[in-house]
Amino acid sequence: MWTDDEKIFIATTALTNMNPENKLDFWQKWYLCQNNKFTHTLKSRRVGYSYINSMRSLIHSAHPKMTKYQNVFVSYNMTDSIEKIKEARNIYMNLPERWQKPLVTDSKTALEFWDEGKKSKSQIISLPNRALRGFGTANPEGGALIDEMPMIREVEQIYTSAIPILARGGTLDVGGTPLCKSGLFYEIQSDLVKYPDFKRLEVPWWYASVLCTDVQGAITYAKHMTTHERVERFGQPILITMFQNLGLNQFQQEFEMKFQDENEAFITLEMIMACTPQDPDMHEYIDISEMLSGKLLTGVCTGTSVNDGLKMEDIWIPAYDPAIHGTLYAGMDLGRTKDASIFTIIGFLNGKKRVLMSYEMKNKEFDEQREFVSIAMASLPIQMLLIDKTGLGTEFGEWAEKKFPTRAKGIHFTNEVKEVMANKVYLSHERLEYVFPMNRKLHADIHCIRKTITAMKFNRYDGHTKDSHADRFWSLALATVAISDDESSKSRFYSGFREKNAPISQQKKIVSSGNRELDALKRQARRGHNARRIR
Repeated sequence: MWTDDEKIFIATTALTNMNPENKLDFWQKWYLCQNNKFTHTLKSRRVGYSYINSMRSLIHSAHPKMTKYQNVFVSYNMTDSIEKIKEARNIYMNLPERWQKPLVTDSKTALEFWDEGKKSKSQIISLPNRALRGFGTANPEGGALIDEMPMIREVEQIYTSAIPILARGGTLDVGGTPLCKSGLFYEIQSDLVKYPDFKRLEVPWWYASVLCTDVQGAITYAKHMTTHERVERFGQPILITMFQNLGLNQFQQEFEMKFQDENEAFITLEMIMACTPQDPDMHEYIDISEMLSGKLLTGVCTGTSVNDGLKMEDIWIPAYDPAIHGTLYAGMDLGRTKDASIFTIIGFLNGKKRVLMSYEMKNKEFDEQREFVSIAMASLPIQMLLIDKTGLGTEFGEWAEKKFPTRAKGIHFTNEVKEVMANKVYLSHERLEYVFPMNRKLHADIHCIRKTITAMKFNRYDGHTKDSHADRFWSLALATVAISDDESSKSRFYSGFREKNAPISQQKKIVSSGNRELDALKRQARRGHNARRIR
C-alpha cells in the first residue's frame, strides 16, 4: 500500500489543484499516515478534521492493489452526511487521472469505485445518525468514523454496532468538539483504564494555520499562556473576531477543547437529546419554498446488499401538511450585524412542538428580512408570530403588528419577560414536548443559556456560542410562547403583565360562574389582591 510520503504527496497534489495557497497542517500529515485501531480526536472547530478524513479515505481507496475497501462516516444529520461526500467528491475530481479509479456510484451519500480488474468495488459511505449493522471492511485501512460524537443522541448503540466492523480489519475513529462532562465521548477521553486501546489526539485552534499566524511558535508557547494572551499573540484576524464575539467559556469550549460543567447549564444536554428523536430521516426544512413544495433526496445510501453492493433509495420529504406537522407557530429574534435574525417555525400537534425550520438571516438588511416575513406569513398558515421588539426590533415589530394585526405581536425583552420565556422552554423540555431535528447550532444555543443572579437580585438568562448570542434559543422561546398564548382565550403571558398592572377600571370583570358563593369569593380575593398591589 502507499507509503507515508506517498500519502502526503497525493494529498498535497489534490490540495494544490483545489487552491495553490492551501497546505496541510502538521497534525493533518500525522493523521493521514496513522493507522491505529482506535483513535479519539478532541478538536477545535474549523481545523479541517472532516476534510482530512475525506482525504484519507480517497487516498486509501485509490491504491491500485486496494480491493473491497469500505469506509463509513456517521454524522449527526443528513445535511452533514451529504457534505462529507461532497467534499470527498471534490477531492476525487482534483486527483490526477492515474489515481482516479472508475466511478460506479456517485450519489449524495456514497461514492463507489471499481477495483482493478472490475472484480470488486471500494466504497466511501456517509450515513446520518444510524447504526452500522450490515457494513464491514476487508482490509486494515477501512473502517468507520463517528464524527461530532457528542452531538449524537444514541451514540452508545452506534459505537456498539461499529466495533464488529473491525473483525476482519480496519480502524475506528471518533471525533468531535466537546460539550459537557458526560456521555461516551467524554468517557473515552477521560477513562484511560476502560478504553486503553484508544490513541488520543487533541487539536486546538493554534494547530491550524487558517486560525493561527505562527503554528510552530504556538506549539511551543501557546499552552503556557492564558486564552487572552494566545489569541492576541497567535490568532488570525478571523479568530480574534470570533473571540471578541464569544464569552470566554464558550470560546474555550469551541476552540480550546474545554468540557463544560453540566451543572452550569440551565437546560442540560441530556434534556435536549431526550427531545431529539433517533430518526435519521427526520427532516428540517431549509427555507419556505421547501416547506411549500417538499424535496426529493435521490440516491441516498441506506445500507449494503448481500453481494456488497450499495442499497440506494430515493427519499421524499413531504411539503407542509397540517395532518402531519400540525398548526404552525413562529418566533423571530431580531439581529442584523453581530447577531443573526432567526425565524423559527414550530408545528404543534397532539401536544408535541416539532421544530420544522430555524431560518438564519445574517447581515441582512431589514428590508430583506421584512420581505422574508411577508412571504412566510402569506404562504403559510402561521397562527401566531411573536417578534423580539427590543432595541433594533422596535420598528420591525411595529411594522409586523400593523401588517398582520391578528397574527403578529411584538414582545419587549425585559428581565421579567425573559424569565417567563426561559421557564416555558425549560418546562417543555422537562415534559418532553419538543421534537428537535439534529441541528448542532440549535442544540448549542439552547445548551449555552446560563441562569445568573444580578446585583439587584434579579434572575438573568443569557448565553453565547461561536455562531450567535443564543439567537435560536430566544426565537424558539418566542414560538413556544405563541403556542401558550393561543391555547387560551385569555393570554397567559405578555398581555397578563399589562392586565395585572392596569388600573382597576380597565381590568376584565369576573364572568359569573353561576355559583353565587364562588363568585363572591373570587371578588373578595380580587379586591384583596388589588389593595396589596396599590399599597
